[in-house]
Amino acid sequence: MEMYLSNLEAGQEYQIPVLVQKVEKATAKNKSNFERLYVRDQAGIQSILYNWNEPFAKKIPIIINARVQAEANKGFRLNTYGVNETLSKELFIPKPQINMKAYWEEITHYVKELPYPLNILIGRVLMADQKKFLFLPLTASKSFSRTCGILEATLKLTKIAKINSEILGLDQSMAIAGALIYYIGCTDCIDDTFTTTENDTLVGVGAASYAKLMHQVYQIQDSEDEEQKKSLQEVDISCLSNILLSRSKGINTAIPEAVLLRNLDLILRDSEFMKTQVADIKSGDTKLVSGLGMVFKK
Repeated sequence: MEMYLSNLEAGQEYQIPVLVQKVEKATAKNKSNFERLYVRDQAGIQSILYNWNEPFAKKIPIIINARVQAEANKGFRLNTYGVNETLSKELFIPKPQINMKAYWEEITHYVKELPYPLNILIGRVLMADQKKFLFLPLTASKSFSRTCGILEATLKLTKIAKINSEILGLDQSMAIAGALIYYIGCTDCIDDTFTTTENDTLVGVGAASYAKLMHQVYQIQDSEDEEQKKSLQEVDISCLSNILLSRSKGINTAIPEAVLLRNLDLILRDSEFMKTQVADIKSGDTKLVSGLGMVFKK
């Protein structure tokens, strides 16, 4: 049996290769210093190693052979480690759960159905970061934390936005257009090792998405395509901007489509996160999950 961090029982010590993604310095109640190493094992599961030894000085992300000890109710203690120069980082990244080509084809179908010139604008935004949009995860460790996570979340958000905007009598084209680029800013906020970037803290997904939208607006306005320039409606740009900038702690939602997407995003991400958290427990069992509390598997 392959050994992963999740297999270790309290008191066990074992050497396991892990991908170190982030290091945080901390101080215990007794004033002693330690570090939290955020790592992934080859099962793709993220965990925290507590380092009470010399500060971790390696450049991250990096793969190490970690000798860890599982401690009851205290997580995993890092005893020693050595750099692993043979394993690929891809071995530690959760695999996609979708057919990337099929999902991208559905996305392009939704783009083509948008009215002109919204279809041109949204298509340009997605194509500018296509590779990252297709392959990167949505989050580092929560919902859609797997390869193709941004793509997967985008299509699911777009589908439920289409249905709900029709039920509620909202502007369906605006809701779909907003959904298609709702997560595009994530391409600047996380990298291919599932590590958040400085932009995640300094800019945020909403502002990053807005910047990508406006870059394409300016490209169209500076182009020689007079038809596109004349057709591009200022009100559409402003509405899309409100959708993207009011997604979390940004400006207030000013249009019903922004309210719709803000709440559908929360429903989608929380439902997906809870689904993944109960996947490893038996029917009828409960589990304590940080951020969710006690969850139950039917």
